[in-house]
Amino acid sequence: RTLSWSALLGAAVAVASLVLLSNLLFVLPTPLGGRLAYAPGVGLALLTAGALGPLFEDGSRALRRGAMALVALWLLAGVPSTLGMVANWQDDRALFEASVALEPGSARAWANLGRQQLDAGDLDAAEASTRAALERVPEHPIAWLNLALVLQARGLTDEAWSTALRAVELERHPGKARANLCALGVARPDVDMDQLLGTCDAAV
Repeated sequence: RTLSWSALLGAAVAVASLVLLSNLLFVLPTPLGGRLAYAPGVGLALLTAGALGPLFEDGSRALRRGAMALVALWLLAGVPSTLGMVANWQDDRALFEASVALEPGSARAWANLGRQQLDAGDLDAAEASTRAALERVPEHPIAWLNLALVLQARGLTDEAWSTALRAVELERHPGKARANLCALGVARPDVDMDQLLGTCDAAV
């Protein structure tokens, strides 16, 4: 027997969403990727329902009603957890706050949360989260970079400079830490400009 329209639609939804989630076409923003992660499950559910539908068509009325009741109970039971997950994925800050709550020992989670708080202008929270990351992994390069940015935003230029130097030491590949050091160094009269130019070139 040929597959029903429900099965074909489910297969299309599952395949299309999995292609998007692979980031092969373009990189999805984190919250959008989290929301889209529901789509493969929906597609596979439709595919399963379409494929198994003929079995229930030939079954008894009691069997069909029992199956529908189980599906309804499963959906109702999932509503609270689904609402909670949607709230956690509403933006990057909420996502990383949930990540910290789930894994309080993760330096990466604390560092990511600190960066979101820094971008939001909440310097006190950003510094606390960043230092929490460094307590867990003292040589975390992203945490050192974030701390330099926090100190810079507070106007503590000397502390920001020494912290930015530390971030560069720990950065595995030339990137954001060197770019930040380049930006800080331009405003410092005591910097060796030739050395600074090399740092800026490496960041580029």
